[in-house]
Amino acid sequence: MSKVLFAELKKLLKLQHILLIFTLAISARIVLSFVPTAHDHPYSDEVYKHYTTQLSGELTSEKMRFLDARLAEIQTLIADYDSMQQKYQSGEIDLEEYSDFTSRHGIAKAEEKTVMFLCEKYAKLNECSGYDKQVFCDTDWADLFADNSYDYIMLIALLCIVVPAFDSEFSSGSFAQILTSKRGRTQTAFAKLIAVTLAVFVLSLLMSAARLGVFAYKHGLDFSDKPAGNLLLTDSLGEKTLLGYFVTDALLKALAFVFYALAACTISVACKNVTFSFVLSFLVCVTPLFVLNDSGNVLICASVLNRMYGGFSAVRFAIVSCAKSVVGCCTAVVLWRRKQK
Repeated sequence: MSKVLFAELKKLLKLQHILLIFTLAISARIVLSFVPTAHDHPYSDEVYKHYTTQLSGELTSEKMRFLDARLAEIQTLIADYDSMQQKYQSGEIDLEEYSDFTSRHGIAKAEEKTVMFLCEKYAKLNECSGYDKQVFCDTDWADLFADNSYDYIMLIALLCIVVPAFDSEFSSGSFAQILTSKRGRTQTAFAKLIAVTLAVFVLSLLMSAARLGVFAYKHGLDFSDKPAGNLLLTDSLGEKTLLGYFVTDALLKALAFVFYALAACTISVACKNVTFSFVLSFLVCVTPLFVLNDSGNVLICASVLNRMYGGFSAVRFAIVSCAKSVVGCCTAVVLWRRKQK
């Protein structure tokens, strides 16, 4: 079996120009990761950074009271605007006092939404448990997670690797010779599937690593050791850090893409046509993302491919994905053997 697997890996490297596909896909991911993306935050980035830096460290009741008091002060300044304007016009207050008020009122207006957001966020965070609750500027990490959507570059690269792995045998006419070889049935099919699985799994991890590498280059990895629950406002992740959460998501995405790769293999064996297999495989991989877009269902790959995973156990999703991949692998082998009769 090892000799057959080595031969299929060698064939994959040579026939599919897999190194070129890897290079182009990873390069495209790096370039796109450098493209600026606008993010609509429910707060002012500058004000948010100011307060989270000022209050950085362990979340305490004193810090929450400070924010509540600041919010009350802001709301009072905003509510007093009309009355202070009338007092100035009537001469009850002088220009200096009125100027000081308008200055503080302008700051209050600029900070109102952000301070209100902070109060609500830390009130929710305070209800969570299972990890150290921290105050830090998590905007960059939030943007990284928000940008983690379906990777069409990875899908195209996946199909460019997977589809020809079986269809090349039909298009080149070598399939008839494989039928008569000693290991042309089950062993050859499994060797092809293992080779494809390894290639897709590694490429998916490298694509995620490229995103993380660009992020580290642009923003550094500050706060990467902070519990992810501080950003996601959940206790379902326990003490898992922001970096650990990203790595776990990358592994789950790789498993999901492996299942798609095996599905494409099954389609390729059934169709025996490169173009038709490519188109049908693309539709099969993309359609569930829109039809079955359920972020909390471990049976659906869209649960991790459309966004960062959440709402379910990562271990459970991994087990289900591996079970689905085994079924896909066995189906492809059965079809491959039937084609030989």
